[in-house]
Order: sequence, then structure tokens, then C-alpha cells
Amino acid sequence: MELIHRPAPLLEMRGYLLNLRKERNNSVQTEHQYLYVHQVLLLYFKRAKYLDESTYPYLEEFTKEYRNATKGF
Repeated sequence: MELIHRPAPLLEMRGYLLNLRKERNNSVQTEHQYLYVHQVLLLYFKRAKYLDESTYPYLEEFTKEYRNATKGF
């Protein structure tokens, strides 16, 4: 979480998640978990006003696709 609070922009999600896995062995194991982490972080970034409002339609579409992909879990 310290990465989120740094003043530098977050540019490479894959790298952050790989680092998370390295530090917390097996913390992201499946595609659904990977999508979940993205969903949580994107919603956090939106609420914290880290995202430009022009990205909100893309976030809404991702959220809709995420919910469809994870139905039943």
C-alpha cells in the first residue's frame, strides 16, 4: 500500500502485482483474484480522486465486465 501513497504515478499494474506476489507468497493465484485486485485498486483510486473523470466510463465498463466474469463466486 505504500506504493499508492507515493507522489509518483502508478504506471505498471502488472509489476506491482508481481512484487506483491513476491512479498506475499501466493497472494494472487488465479485470474479472478487478479481481476479482484484490479477492481479494488481502481475503485480506491476513483474515491481518492487519483483518476481523471474522463476515465470513469472505462472504469464503469471494467466493473460491468468484472461482475459478469465473477458471477457465482
